[in-house]
Amino acid sequence: MRPSRNSKFAAHVTIAVFATFWIGWWLAQTASSQESSPALSVKGTEDILLRDFRPIPKLQVAANPREFALYPVVDVHNHFFIRFRHDAESLKSFLQVMDRNRIAVCVSLDATLGDRESEHLQYLWKDHADRFVIFCNIDFRGKAAEEDWANWSVNQPGFPTMIAESIRQAKQRGISGLKVFKQLGLGYKNPDGSFIAIDDERFDPIWKVCGELKLPVLIHTADPSAFFDPISPTNERIEELQRHPEWAFPSPPFPSRESLHAARNRVVARHPNTIFIAAHLGNDGENLDQTQAWLEQYPNLYVEFASRISELGRQPRRARAFLEKFADRILFGTDGPWSETRLRLYWRFLETEDEYFPYSEKDPPPQGIWNIDGVGLTHPTLEKIYSKNAERIIPGVAERIARWRLLSTTIRERSPVVGLENVFSVGDRLFSGSQPATAEAFETLKALGIQTIISVDGLAPDLNGARVQGMDYIHIPCGYDGISIESQRQLAAAMIRNPGRIYIHCHHGKHRGPAAAAIAGLSAKILDSDAAIGLMKRAGTSDKYQGLWKSVNGFNPVDFEKLDSIQLTPSVKGQSLSAIMATLDRNWEQLQSMHRKGFSATLEETKSFAGYATLVREGLMESHRVLIESKSEKDSMSDMMKEAIQNASALESEIELRRFDSIGSTLKKIESQCQSCHDRFRN
Repeated sequence: MRPSRNSKFAAHVTIAVFATFWIGWWLAQTASSQESSPALSVKGTEDILLRDFRPIPKLQVAANPREFALYPVVDVHNHFFIRFRHDAESLKSFLQVMDRNRIAVCVSLDATLGDRESEHLQYLWKDHADRFVIFCNIDFRGKAAEEDWANWSVNQPGFPTMIAESIRQAKQRGISGLKVFKQLGLGYKNPDGSFIAIDDERFDPIWKVCGELKLPVLIHTADPSAFFDPISPTNERIEELQRHPEWAFPSPPFPSRESLHAARNRVVARHPNTIFIAAHLGNDGENLDQTQAWLEQYPNLYVEFASRISELGRQPRRARAFLEKFADRILFGTDGPWSETRLRLYWRFLETEDEYFPYSEKDPPPQGIWNIDGVGLTHPTLEKIYSKNAERIIPGVAERIARWRLLSTTIRERSPVVGLENVFSVGDRLFSGSQPATAEAFETLKALGIQTIISVDGLAPDLNGARVQGMDYIHIPCGYDGISIESQRQLAAAMIRNPGRIYIHCHHGKHRGPAAAAIAGLSAKILDSDAAIGLMKRAGTSDKYQGLWKSVNGFNPVDFEKLDSIQLTPSVKGQSLSAIMATLDRNWEQLQSMHRKGFSATLEETKSFAGYATLVREGLMESHRVLIESKSEKDSMSDMMKEAIQNASALESEIELRRFDSIGSTLKKIESQCQSCHDRFRN
């Protein structure tokens, strides 16, 4: 008999009541047990305070630290008076940090109009005017007492007009912009004690004159959102605020953070011809959606992220999307000068996708007790943020960057570069490395900003691979026996006619390529002789290739007026197999001749002997490459060449290890193999 609907319902109710009773009994027993149990503790930890908590992460993740920036850097936010107090030794030391990290130009924001301005210009520009751009700032107080608001300069008639005229004069002295501190809105007061509003119309002449003079205004408004929240256990920056209670801005008495941002934005809107740079991401790194809305609404607004990678790095995916989207509106800043350790954390944050690493060298970290992840920006975005945007909107930066690029002779081995080997940069214009053999390699060169590729390899270059990425190819084949005078003139002409970034390659990027890059650098005067030799040493150019070293050591400046007739072509027809064999025969005869005559085994003679052995091996390898490239090789011929190459390598080793008793037999093996190959395939 099927049960009725009512009986089913009664059964469900009974079960529910029973289950409720049982769960309640179990919870009561559990609570009673917990109340009667002593609190768990670990011996020795009873007195550890939260502020002393310094956990060492057990997380095992990849680490790809950066020792310098990928591109030259313009740091738009520094305080060289506030931090160095015009100390000469501190400045000298930091210039070395700049050189090591590829910081081409720093912007100092500390030239207060008046006596401080002239002192600051003297401090930074007396010996290093090509490395520093300077913004002025305004003395709102004058000589009045701190709380004598009525007598502050800002509250006197004609103050804005006077400041506007001072800015005009400062521009003539080389000042490049105006810095406005957060005290406008949070500190400066009207005669009645109320806070002066950021959008007070009194200051319109100041913003207007900056627009007329093309001087950007770098404005610090408000502070991180936690500084406006109550100081309580839920405030994520409570540890920082306990150390700096003066950074807390409760409302009241202070204006709200939202009202400060709104006032700044009204100024930006009222002065569309003036460029405003919102310092510290506009102090809204915690809400990038809002920052994005500002950038979309105000085309004359830019941001920089000084001391805010701590905020960006805890939201890496959102931060990356933001930085890529607004790559043309974001500037690099640090709020320095900082230690080299912190600067390298900036490079790591921007250039890698590393996870969970510190954003500061300090303990505890200064702006939040957390670690960050890298955002791994694309190369075009990195270049814009590092320097290109600053070159475009800050007067004086472009000239200094150009000079830095011209004078820099720093030779750097690049971090692992996708699709390429042995990549070195010479300053910021010239690169050398291995042959780009894949589409990925050409994409990498494009991302590095390369515009012209020069091949010094014997084989025809991949013109289509370069063309797809919008790059030009120049083919200047060079041998292992040296860079000929004609090739040197071609390299010089290429440097003159192609002012952009140039990549020079051979096959592996170790011998002919670095030697050609050294010649190119010497001809363009971006390398001196010591730096040119240094490039070859860093690249690992073997001293066996004496002809390459002689070409660089014996370089004579090129007469640029005689280069007009030099022809540069995308692809030179490669040497025929017979031509390569002819050169190989000459080097083989030299090797045989030295062995027949005998030699005293001095170091110099041994190096010369080894050099010819290397040229023989390279000749065999080049012959084999041409054979394969021509697609006409016979398997047996290829096998014979491979055996000869192996024996030539063995001969090099015997000479290097000074095993003179076995050299003769190895020479006979090579001679026999070459003769067999000639007899069978010469015709």
